[in-house]
Amino acid sequence: MKRKLYVDMDGTIAEYRIGCDSMIFNKNYFYSLKKIGNVIDALMELENEGYEVYILTALIDSPYIEEEKHKWLDEHYCIDMNKRIFTKKGKAIYAKDNVLLDDYNKNLNAWNEAGGIAIKALNGINSKESYNGSSISIFDSKENIKNILKSFL
Repeated sequence: MKRKLYVDMDGTIAEYRIGCDSMIFNKNYFYSLKKIGNVIDALMELENEGYEVYILTALIDSPYIEEEKHKWLDEHYCIDMNKRIFTKKGKAIYAKDNVLLDDYNKNLNAWNEAGGIAIKALNGINSKESYNGSSISIFDSKENIKNILKSFL
């Protein structure tokens, strides 16, 4: 049985901007984030090889966030609409026997506790030492990212 791979957006496939917390409610904030191309390329290759990849991203109370995240995905990672999961309820409900790639320890720990396999996306802001589990660097090559993720799927 192949596991499904769920991937966070902010800080994992889209840049995370330190010190911009007050800006996240502004129009075009999410749409303007730079893509992390090597991670997206690795995910697209996994999809082409038959792996199930989903975007699993949290929504905050912003009137722009959902539309902008869809627009961002349309431009940078054309993943099917039925594989885009936007939630305000937490991510762990999808964990059972599946894999999560995320940069946020709270999500990773909840995923593990719910019976999934969590992998920390090291993005230059967070650290491997802050999480007691598997990790990958978003700065690694597309091939290395893909191969590490495949080993969990």
